[in-house]
Amino acid sequence: MSVASEHGFDKDILERMFVNRLIGLLNEVRLDGGDQEMDLPDSATMQRSLPSLMFLTAAIALAIAAGNWWLQYEAFSPAATTDKAAAILSDPEIRREINSIAVTATAPLLGADAATLGRFVEDRVLSTRAGAEMMAETIEEAHLKIIGRRAPLVRLTGHEMAQIVRDDRAAVAATVTLPVQPIPTLSITRVGLRWGALLATAVGAIALLVALITRPTRRDLVRGLAEFLIATAVSAVFFGYLLPVWLIPSIDPQTWSHAISALARRHQLPIILGALVLAGIGVVLIVSRTGEVRRRSTTLSASRSNAGSWS
Repeated sequence: MSVASEHGFDKDILERMFVNRLIGLLNEVRLDGGDQEMDLPDSATMQRSLPSLMFLTAAIALAIAAGNWWLQYEAFSPAATTDKAAAILSDPEIRREINSIAVTATAPLLGADAATLGRFVEDRVLSTRAGAEMMAETIEEAHLKIIGRRAPLVRLTGHEMAQIVRDDRAAVAATVTLPVQPIPTLSITRVGLRWGALLATAVGAIALLVALITRPTRRDLVRGLAEFLIATAVSAVFFGYLLPVWLIPSIDPQTWSHAISALARRHQLPIILGALVLAGIGVVLIVSRTGEVRRRSTTLSASRSNAGSWS
């Protein structure tokens, strides 16, 4: 009798162990299915969710739109201001062209040596802010001409040349025409920037709206913000520096095409520093999010191990 009871007791123990183990396995399956996405870091997921894809699309499109708008404002919006005139006159080839035309037309009237007068105009007029203020309207007309927004000739009157050479006797000089012509590369770039900004803004707005109405998760929001910051940094460097300073002069090396690069160089340092800051913040968000997912994955694995040990 005692032997049978002992065998019955062992049977009950085995049944309980089997049931507990089965419950543990079922819990592991449930955890695997419910937390599969959380168990993997962002970089390991094979597919993005729809909100995540839309956030990425919106980030790229809006960053491109911002770069387009900035370059339009910075280099393709002529104005008769001292700052813009000074920026364009900072290019030595443009100064040399204006200097040569003004000196050639006025030196015989003044009985002055052309080389001496040219050095005076270079050092005392065209390289100064006072000279830029005096030349602002002429520079604006030239700027409008090269980007294809105005057809009339860009001219210097005798009175304007008298101001350049600082001698009233030059006022009787005949009006001269600056060799400024529309530059197709700049005209195409201007039109492309305008339409590119409009299209990119529309695409970005639609993608952002779709992302927001499809119930994004916190991970989607954080990753979307990080990608927008990084995309904006890349766009700022491309549209604020590489395109106007390097690509356009390389494609069309005419003298007056340098006006665009000269305007873009005004904010070269802030653009590069700002891009580095934005990219850095974006990378920090991605890295911190990846670390958080890994910590959750480690915690989940630990809880599974504990569940298995208790079973």
